[in-house]
Amino acid sequence: MMDTAYFEKQLTGTAFKEMVLDELIREHRFDPQDFARIRASYHTGRELPRKPPNPVQQPTNYIEGLPSSPWYPSGIFDWVPLLEEKADAIRKEYEKVRTLGEAHPEKDKLTDAGNWNKVSFYQSGIKQEENCLACPVTTALIETIPGATIAGSVFFSIASPGTHIVPHFGPHNARIRCHLGLKTPKNCGMRVGSETRSWQYGKCLFFDDSYEHEVWNHSDEDRVILILDVWNPGVTGFEQLAIRNLDFQRMNIVAHASQHGSIPAPYDAIIQLNGD
Repeated sequence: MMDTAYFEKQLTGTAFKEMVLDELIREHRFDPQDFARIRASYHTGRELPRKPPNPVQQPTNYIEGLPSSPWYPSGIFDWVPLLEEKADAIRKEYEKVRTLGEAHPEKDKLTDAGNWNKVSFYQSGIKQEENCLACPVTTALIETIPGATIAGSVFFSIASPGTHIVPHFGPHNARIRCHLGLKTPKNCGMRVGSETRSWQYGKCLFFDDSYEHEVWNHSDEDRVILILDVWNPGVTGFEQLAIRNLDFQRMNIVAHASQHGSIPAPYDAIIQLNGD
């Protein structure tokens, strides 16, 4: 029988990450130096012996040498005006699919009050076909934004009245996260680092989620935003590939274990389904 917690912990471990990276380099005959910062990041993080230098920026893995700021101006990307112009159309599509919302996978871990749901379009490069078909305007816009379909996640995020998402850090500092306001009642906000901001309808906020951040909805209405991730401009193409490949291999191993009750080679050498 699978010990889910034990199994999933191994998929976040340094040994697994380094094996995935080694396999990628070997298979494609890449120069290992192109991945030196990624490999170093597997040994630098909030739960690792080597800590990131900034105490309020403590992701699971920290890539050195990237541009870094808790908040970014909306002018950093030239696609922002078009996304903001389409806020009305995106909001209408949200209303069509809002009943399809599912609990955010980290809801139980990261919320201590209220409900946090999502309607996903892309997750780790995987297109959620049903939701994308139901929201053609939103999907078409997403697919014009460089990196949005592969850098992380794209989803409608719904925080119900009374929701509090506790302070936490993202997985790494290779991405910048965009929030487009769609339903933005008063008494809602988000703190990143030491600065708090609120959403405005039809306007984008940009931040680095590797910094400590938290969210609250103290209103009596749902707060709804479109979340999408794009690459930090300092991340190289090789580093993007390594991050995407790690996500893909994790999903592949989970799917294989669910279907066959075993771990595919070569990862069966270091991954077990339980701790017995």
